[in-house]
Amino acid sequence: MSNLVKYAVPEGEYGKAVALGDLHVNMSNTLVRASHGLNLVEKRIIMACISTMDSMRIGKRDQYDQALVRLSAKDYGGEFGIGRNNAYNELKAASESLFERYVVMRNETPKGMRVHKFRWVSGVVYLEGEGIIELTFTREVMPYLTFLRGKYTSYQLKVASALRSVYSWRLLELFKSWETTKELYVTMEDFRRTMEIPESYVYADVRVKCIDVAVKELQEKNNLNITWTPIKKSRAVTSLRFKWKEDDQIKLNLEGGEIIKPKRTRKAKKPDE
Repeated sequence: MSNLVKYAVPEGEYGKAVALGDLHVNMSNTLVRASHGLNLVEKRIIMACISTMDSMRIGKRDQYDQALVRLSAKDYGGEFGIGRNNAYNELKAASESLFERYVVMRNETPKGMRVHKFRWVSGVVYLEGEGIIELTFTREVMPYLTFLRGKYTSYQLKVASALRSVYSWRLLELFKSWETTKELYVTMEDFRRTMEIPESYVYADVRVKCIDVAVKELQEKNNLNITWTPIKKSRAVTSLRFKWKEDDQIKLNLEGGEIIKPKRTRKAKKPDE
Protein backbone atom coordinates (compact mmCIF):
# COMPACT_ATOMS: atom_id res chain seq x y z
CA MET A 1 0.00 0.00 0.00
CA SER A 2 1.23 3.50 -0.75
CA ASN A 3 2.07 5.93 2.03
CA LEU A 4 -0.55 8.27 3.37
CA VAL A 5 -0.30 11.57 1.54
CA LYS A 6 -2.32 14.75 1.38
CA TYR A 7 -4.77 14.56 -1.48
CA ALA A 8 -8.15 16.00 -2.29
CA VAL A 9 -10.98 13.61 -1.45
CA PRO A 10 -14.43 13.26 -3.07
CA GLU A 11 -16.19 15.20 -0.32
CA GLY A 12 -13.97 18.18 -1.05
CA GLU A 13 -11.93 17.89 2.15
CA TYR A 14 -8.64 18.79 0.51
CA GLY A 15 -5.66 18.08 2.73
CA LYS A 16 -7.01 14.97 4.47
CA ALA A 17 -4.42 12.19 4.75
CA VAL A 18 -5.70 9.30 2.64
CA ALA A 19 -4.02 6.36 0.92
CA LEU A 20 -3.99 6.81 -2.86
CA GLY A 21 -6.07 3.68 -3.49
CA ASP A 22 -8.80 4.86 -1.11
CA LEU A 23 -9.44 7.95 -3.20
CA HIS A 24 -12.21 8.04 -5.79
CA VAL A 25 -11.88 8.49 -9.52
CA ASN A 26 -14.71 10.87 -10.43
CA MET A 27 -15.63 11.69 -14.03
CA SER A 28 -18.76 12.83 -15.80
CA ASN A 29 -20.62 10.02 -17.55
CA THR A 30 -20.00 11.81 -20.84
CA LEU A 31 -16.24 11.47 -20.37
CA VAL A 32 -16.50 7.86 -19.16
CA ARG A 33 -18.34 6.87 -22.33
CA ALA A 34 -15.94 8.70 -24.66
CA SER A 35 -12.79 7.27 -26.26
CA HIS A 36 -9.80 7.83 -23.99
CA GLY A 37 -6.85 6.94 -26.21
CA LEU A 38 -4.75 5.55 -23.33
CA ASN A 39 -2.77 2.34 -22.91
CA LEU A 40 -2.75 0.59 -19.53
CA VAL A 41 0.20 2.50 -18.03
CA GLU A 42 -1.15 5.85 -19.22
CA LYS A 43 -4.60 4.91 -17.93
CA ARG A 44 -3.18 4.15 -14.50
CA ILE A 45 -1.35 7.46 -14.33
CA ILE A 46 -4.22 9.61 -15.58
CA MET A 47 -6.78 7.95 -13.30
CA ALA A 48 -4.45 8.11 -10.29
CA CYS A 49 -4.00 11.84 -10.92
CA ILE A 50 -7.75 12.36 -11.36
CA SER A 51 -8.37 10.63 -8.03
CA THR A 52 -6.29 13.27 -6.25
CA MET A 53 -8.48 16.11 -7.52
CA ASP A 54 -11.33 17.72 -5.62
CA SER A 55 -14.19 16.84 -7.96
CA MET A 56 -16.73 18.98 -6.11
CA ARG A 57 -14.99 22.28 -6.75
CA ILE A 58 -13.42 24.08 -9.68
CA GLY A 59 -10.54 26.47 -10.22
CA LYS A 60 -8.01 27.57 -7.62
CA ARG A 61 -8.48 27.63 -3.86
CA ASP A 62 -5.89 28.19 -1.16
CA GLN A 63 -3.17 28.42 -3.83
CA TYR A 64 -4.09 24.97 -5.06
CA ASP A 65 -4.48 24.69 -8.82
CA GLN A 66 -7.01 21.98 -9.62
CA ALA A 67 -5.53 21.43 -13.07
CA LEU A 68 -1.97 20.80 -11.82
CA VAL A 69 -1.45 17.35 -10.29
CA ARG A 70 1.69 15.49 -9.18
CA LEU A 71 2.21 11.76 -8.82
CA SER A 72 5.30 10.12 -7.34
CA ALA A 73 6.80 6.83 -8.49
CA LYS A 74 6.60 5.67 -4.89
CA ASP A 75 2.83 6.13 -4.67
CA TYR A 76 2.28 4.91 -8.22
CA GLY A 77 4.32 1.74 -7.71
CA GLY A 78 2.79 1.09 -4.30
CA GLU A 79 -0.77 1.28 -5.57
CA PHE A 80 -0.31 -0.79 -8.74
CA GLY A 81 2.16 -3.34 -7.38
CA ILE A 82 5.05 -2.18 -9.54
CA GLY A 83 8.72 -2.38 -8.52
CA ARG A 84 10.65 0.82 -7.88
CA ASN A 85 12.72 0.82 -11.08
CA ASN A 86 9.76 -0.04 -13.28
CA ALA A 87 7.67 2.64 -11.60
CA TYR A 88 10.31 5.26 -12.38
CA ASN A 89 10.64 4.02 -15.96
CA GLU A 90 6.89 3.98 -16.57
CA LEU A 91 6.41 7.52 -15.28
CA LYS A 92 9.31 8.73 -17.41
CA ALA A 93 8.00 7.00 -20.55
CA ALA A 94 4.51 8.37 -19.93
CA SER A 95 5.92 11.88 -19.67
CA GLU A 96 6.94 11.48 -23.31
CA SER A 97 3.63 10.09 -24.57
CA LEU A 98 0.81 11.62 -22.54
CA PHE A 99 0.97 15.01 -24.26
CA GLU A 100 -0.10 13.30 -27.50
CA ARG A 101 -3.10 11.47 -25.98
CA TYR A 102 -6.57 12.85 -26.52
CA VAL A 103 -10.24 12.25 -25.78
CA VAL A 104 -12.75 11.74 -28.60
CA MET A 105 -16.42 12.54 -27.95
CA ARG A 106 -19.07 11.77 -30.55
CA ASN A 107 -22.61 13.13 -30.57
CA GLU A 108 -25.32 12.54 -33.13
CA THR A 109 -26.91 15.78 -34.36
CA PRO A 110 -29.66 16.48 -36.93
CA LYS A 111 -26.91 17.39 -39.38
CA GLY A 112 -24.75 14.36 -38.70
CA MET A 113 -22.11 13.16 -36.26
CA ARG A 114 -20.30 15.82 -34.21
CA VAL A 115 -16.78 14.72 -33.29
CA HIS A 116 -14.95 16.65 -30.57
CA LYS A 117 -11.27 15.90 -29.85
CA PHE A 118 -9.18 17.41 -27.07
CA ARG A 119 -6.00 16.52 -25.23
CA TRP A 120 -5.90 15.18 -21.69
CA VAL A 121 -3.02 17.41 -20.67
CA SER A 122 -1.57 20.72 -21.79
CA GLY A 123 1.76 20.14 -20.10
CA VAL A 124 3.87 17.32 -18.64
CA VAL A 125 6.93 17.60 -16.42
CA TYR A 126 9.03 14.67 -15.23
CA LEU A 127 11.31 15.37 -12.28
CA GLU A 128 13.88 12.66 -12.82
CA GLY A 129 15.79 13.16 -9.60
CA GLU A 130 12.59 12.94 -7.54
CA GLY A 131 10.69 10.32 -9.56
CA ILE A 132 7.66 12.58 -9.91
CA ILE A 133 5.42 13.28 -12.89
CA GLU A 134 3.53 16.56 -13.00
CA LEU A 135 0.47 16.89 -15.24
CA THR A 136 -1.55 19.96 -16.17
CA PHE A 137 -5.01 18.96 -17.35
CA THR A 138 -6.46 20.94 -20.26
CA ARG A 139 -9.25 23.46 -19.87
CA GLU A 140 -11.37 21.27 -22.18
CA VAL A 141 -11.22 18.22 -19.92
CA MET A 142 -11.58 20.04 -16.57
CA PRO A 143 -15.39 20.50 -16.77
CA TYR A 144 -15.70 16.71 -16.93
CA LEU A 145 -13.54 16.23 -13.82
CA THR A 146 -14.56 19.04 -11.45
CA PHE A 147 -17.71 20.68 -10.12
CA LEU A 148 -19.49 17.41 -10.78
CA ARG A 149 -23.20 17.33 -10.04
CA GLY A 150 -25.67 14.64 -11.02
CA LYS A 151 -24.58 12.42 -13.89
CA TYR A 152 -21.09 11.27 -12.99
CA THR A 153 -19.26 8.01 -12.35
CA SER A 154 -17.31 7.32 -9.16
CA TYR A 155 -15.17 4.40 -8.03
CA GLN A 156 -12.23 3.88 -5.69
CA LEU A 157 -8.90 3.67 -7.48
CA LYS A 158 -8.03 0.42 -5.71
CA VAL A 159 -11.05 -1.24 -7.37
CA ALA A 160 -9.16 -1.06 -10.68
CA SER A 161 -5.54 -1.17 -9.53
CA ALA A 162 -5.21 -4.97 -9.89
CA LEU A 163 -6.48 -5.01 -13.49
CA ARG A 164 -3.97 -5.97 -16.18
CA SER A 165 -6.04 -5.21 -19.27
CA VAL A 166 -7.13 -1.76 -20.35
CA TYR A 167 -10.26 -3.42 -21.79
CA SER A 168 -11.14 -4.67 -18.29
CA TRP A 169 -10.71 -1.18 -16.84
CA ARG A 170 -12.81 0.46 -19.52
CA LEU A 171 -15.58 -2.14 -19.17
CA LEU A 172 -15.52 -1.62 -15.40
CA GLU A 173 -15.98 2.13 -15.93
CA LEU A 174 -18.90 1.54 -18.27
CA PHE A 175 -20.49 -0.73 -15.65
CA LYS A 176 -19.96 1.93 -12.98
CA SER A 177 -21.61 4.54 -15.18
CA TRP A 178 -24.72 2.31 -15.34
CA GLU A 179 -24.54 1.29 -11.68
CA THR A 180 -28.19 2.07 -10.91
CA THR A 181 -29.55 -0.36 -13.50
CA LYS A 182 -26.68 -2.85 -13.61
CA GLU A 183 -27.48 -3.37 -17.25
CA LEU A 184 -25.70 -2.00 -20.31
CA TYR A 185 -27.13 -2.11 -23.81
CA VAL A 186 -24.71 -0.81 -26.42
CA THR A 187 -24.39 -1.00 -30.20
CA MET A 188 -21.33 -2.77 -31.52
CA GLU A 189 -20.29 0.44 -33.23
CA ASP A 190 -20.35 2.44 -29.99
CA PHE A 191 -18.73 -0.41 -28.05
CA ARG A 192 -15.85 -0.57 -30.55
CA ARG A 193 -15.33 3.19 -30.32
CA THR A 194 -15.50 3.42 -26.55
CA MET A 195 -13.25 0.41 -25.99
CA GLU A 196 -11.00 1.50 -28.88
CA ILE A 197 -10.96 -1.91 -30.47
CA PRO A 198 -8.79 -2.15 -33.61
CA GLU A 199 -10.79 -1.83 -36.82
CA SER A 200 -9.14 -4.99 -38.13
CA TYR A 201 -10.89 -7.10 -35.46
CA VAL A 202 -13.85 -9.11 -36.69
CA TYR A 203 -16.54 -10.05 -34.17
CA ALA A 204 -14.74 -13.27 -33.19
CA ASP A 205 -11.64 -11.22 -32.32
CA VAL A 206 -13.70 -8.74 -30.31
CA ARG A 207 -15.25 -11.58 -28.33
CA VAL A 208 -12.03 -13.46 -27.60
CA LYS A 209 -9.48 -10.65 -27.25
CA CYS A 210 -11.65 -7.99 -25.66
CA ILE A 211 -14.92 -9.15 -24.11
CA ASP A 212 -13.85 -12.57 -22.81
CA VAL A 213 -10.60 -11.18 -21.40
CA ALA A 214 -12.37 -8.29 -19.65
CA VAL A 215 -15.27 -10.37 -18.34
CA LYS A 216 -12.96 -13.05 -16.95
CA GLU A 217 -10.70 -10.54 -15.20
CA LEU A 218 -13.58 -8.57 -13.69
CA GLN A 219 -15.18 -11.78 -12.49
CA GLU A 220 -11.96 -12.98 -10.87
CA LYS A 221 -10.66 -9.72 -9.42
CA ASN A 222 -13.81 -7.68 -8.79
CA ASN A 223 -16.23 -10.42 -7.73
CA LEU A 224 -18.64 -9.63 -10.53
CA ASN A 225 -21.07 -12.14 -11.95
CA ILE A 226 -21.40 -10.98 -15.56
CA THR A 227 -23.64 -12.30 -18.28
CA TRP A 228 -23.61 -10.85 -21.76
CA THR A 229 -25.58 -11.48 -24.89
CA PRO A 230 -24.74 -10.66 -28.51
CA ILE A 231 -27.75 -9.32 -30.41
CA LYS A 232 -27.91 -10.08 -34.12
CA LYS A 233 -29.58 -8.45 -37.06
CA SER A 234 -29.67 -10.90 -39.94
CA ARG A 235 -26.40 -12.75 -39.30
CA ALA A 236 -24.31 -9.87 -37.99
CA VAL A 237 -23.89 -8.93 -34.31
CA THR A 238 -25.13 -5.35 -34.06
CA SER A 239 -25.48 -4.83 -30.30
CA LEU A 240 -24.43 -6.21 -26.93
CA ARG A 241 -26.29 -6.50 -23.66
CA PHE A 242 -24.38 -6.85 -20.36
CA LYS A 243 -25.85 -7.60 -16.94
CA TRP A 244 -23.84 -7.88 -13.75
CA LYS A 245 -23.97 -8.14 -9.99
CA GLU A 246 -21.46 -8.64 -7.21
CA ASP A 247 -21.09 -12.32 -6.38
CA ASP A 248 -17.89 -14.06 -5.32
CA GLN A 249 -19.40 -17.55 -5.53
CA ILE A 250 -20.51 -17.78 -9.15
CA LYS A 251 -18.09 -18.40 -11.99
CA LEU A 252 -18.61 -17.68 -15.63
CA ASN A 253 -18.16 -20.29 -18.31
CA LEU A 254 -16.96 -18.01 -21.10
CA GLU A 255 -17.09 -20.63 -23.81
CA GLY A 256 -20.71 -21.64 -23.32
CA GLY A 257 -21.98 -18.38 -21.86
CA GLU A 258 -23.54 -20.32 -18.97
CA ILE A 259 -23.43 -19.45 -15.31
CA ILE A 260 -22.03 -22.34 -13.32
CA LYS A 261 -22.43 -22.47 -9.57
CA PRO A 262 -19.62 -24.24 -7.74
CA LYS A 263 -20.64 -27.61 -6.38
CA ARG A 264 -20.96 -27.90 -2.65
CA THR A 265 -18.93 -30.69 -1.13
CA ARG A 266 -20.56 -32.76 1.54
CA LYS A 267 -18.72 -33.82 4.62
CA ALA A 268 -18.04 -37.54 4.75
CA LYS A 269 -20.02 -39.21 7.51
CA LYS A 270 -18.18 -40.80 10.33
CA PRO A 271 -18.70 -44.58 10.81
CA ASP A 272 -20.79 -44.07 13.98
CA GLU A 273 -23.14 -41.47 12.43
